[in-house]
Amino acid sequence: MNKLRSLIWIFVITLTLTTCSATIGSNATSQFSTPTLYLPVVTNNYPDRSIIGVDGNSYLQQIANTGVRFLRLNTQLWWSDIESTKGRYDWDKAARVEELIMEASANRLDVILLMQTAPVWAREYPGSLCGPIKDEELDAFAAFVGEAVRRYSVPPFNVKYYQIWNEPDQFVKETDSGNNNGCWAESTNDYSGNRYGEMLTKVYPILKNINPNAQLLIGSLMMTCDPRDPNPQDYCAETNWRSSANFFEGILQEAKESFDIVMFNSGPSFVAGQNPVWTEMNNWRWKVERGGLVNGKINYLRDLMLKYGVNKPIIHSEAYLLDRPEAPDDYESFEDYKADYLVWVYANGWSQDLKAVTWYSIEGWKGSELIRRDGSETKALQALKTMTGFLHQAQFLSRDDNIGYTRFIFRKGNELTWLLIPTGQQYGMEYSIPIPSKFKKAIDLFGNEQAVTDTIRFSRPTYVFLNQ
Repeated sequence: MNKLRSLIWIFVITLTLTTCSATIGSNATSQFSTPTLYLPVVTNNYPDRSIIGVDGNSYLQQIANTGVRFLRLNTQLWWSDIESTKGRYDWDKAARVEELIMEASANRLDVILLMQTAPVWAREYPGSLCGPIKDEELDAFAAFVGEAVRRYSVPPFNVKYYQIWNEPDQFVKETDSGNNNGCWAESTNDYSGNRYGEMLTKVYPILKNINPNAQLLIGSLMMTCDPRDPNPQDYCAETNWRSSANFFEGILQEAKESFDIVMFNSGPSFVAGQNPVWTEMNNWRWKVERGGLVNGKINYLRDLMLKYGVNKPIIHSEAYLLDRPEAPDDYESFEDYKADYLVWVYANGWSQDLKAVTWYSIEGWKGSELIRRDGSETKALQALKTMTGFLHQAQFLSRDDNIGYTRFIFRKGNELTWLLIPTGQQYGMEYSIPIPSKFKKAIDLFGNEQAVTDTIRFSRPTYVFLNQ
């Protein structure tokens, strides 16, 4: 039956590709004169609910082979390039973006396409590449997004997820033309997200009219400070930072029904001797009592959406461990810490029922890379391959937060998998648990079987397999 179903889908998809191939290219927009059927992409490799993603633009086949589902493409589609002259689209400027989208699609990666940067004629602040759009030009941006969705929702691109700006809750940089990250938080607007929300209300109906299956993603929020903190410290106590912390609420006030998914960025920095999981939870800006640097943001987003009567999926984008030191000994230690934290951040996101977690990035920033410049794999990538191999098509059941470690429980067929991850402050601290009934084996984060006698001892992420 499965083989028959696969053959049927192959036939349907082949027929669709054949029909569309004549119209894809420089005249791609003309094919939408009649309604278009958007067929689901069916694969046998990973279930639709896999949350594992990465950010990047290289080594895409190698990354796809690890079992990753989502690719947030960090080669962005710049409106300022495509429509530098109002009303004239130059899609040749998107040639590199399109090459990467096609490569990702061919490798069955679900692309998150990031669109941002206003052309000079549409900017509220002429020198600000990253800043807000003039009110009178919001319709022009909505039209551009519509043309992009028209172009990229079909083979050979097959894009479903469209992110609008990145980190829009940063302060406006009125004269910084070199910064392409979002900066919509204006002092004249109390640093709120209302203006960004108004833009979404223009874009969303056009996107959905062109492709009802397309998903509009709020540009990854920095969420630098916690607006719930009654006693903020350092710069988070300043009025402008306190105001910008409410950016998402401004979006909800204007556009709670005009987006599909909200994204946020977050991750800790390396501290020698300190477990990065503990560092994440005990951040001075997002304190442990409200969930820490990652779960605190998830809780805040969900609570605020509940207040406004909506429930949207969340993506933890730009998950990372940063600030690798230069000293050789610390350099190698950092790579171990990074591998451990990667396993944690995906397992935690899975347990929090996130839509996706995307590691930042394939190429890296401040030491976070998965693949080195010479093409060699980091320990973090090896840990990712182990994780996707063991948990491929697994079902998450529950988590237990214990003193010093967390146990995540998965089921796959007739087998249970416990993923044990240390969470205590000291990195390398050893913990132990009794051998459970129906125990099969214990495997480290790199796939090596561990010797087990009277107890299971672990100081790093460890998989424990049991017969059910």
